[in-house]
Amino acid sequence: MSEYEIDFDEVRLNDARFKKRTPTWSGQEVLDVGLNTGKSKWVLKKMNKLRVWPKGLYNTIKKARCLLKAFIRVSIFDNFLTLCVLINTIVMAMEAYDIDEETKADLDFMNTIFTWIFIVEMAIRLLARGPKKYAAEPLNLLDGGVVILSIVEIIMESLGGGSGAGSL
Repeated sequence: MSEYEIDFDEVRLNDARFKKRTPTWSGQEVLDVGLNTGKSKWVLKKMNKLRVWPKGLYNTIKKARCLLKAFIRVSIFDNFLTLCVLINTIVMAMEAYDIDEETKADLDFMNTIFTWIFIVEMAIRLLARGPKKYAAEPLNLLDGGVVILSIVEIIMESLGGGSGAGSL
């Protein structure tokens, strides 16, 4: 038996040595013969799948965060964002000094779309993990910094009415 496995016979023996002032539920009442190792593991597996949710508004917030955490763990989410980063890099590399206005407008539009995708990604990660856990990962700090700079760029463009840092 490895150090991480539970010896339920030993737990039962140790538990039986102490007199309980208040009875505790062990699962013995619902099992037909008694609690053996196989049934114990089954009960633990079932109980570990249960979630206890708080009451009120915090219940809704907790459930939403749990769904967002599950969503950001899906590989499709990461693969989609990696693809967006690659395409956005190609779009930014396509900008040149003497491109026509229609192509420049198309590239700016695509860059804005990707910026909004990255803003939504940052928001989802922040809501799912919270600010402390989000900031605990260095890559999140890098991504967040780039997104904040992109937001500043969008604000500066909308206030100045210019076409970005490239126009002098």
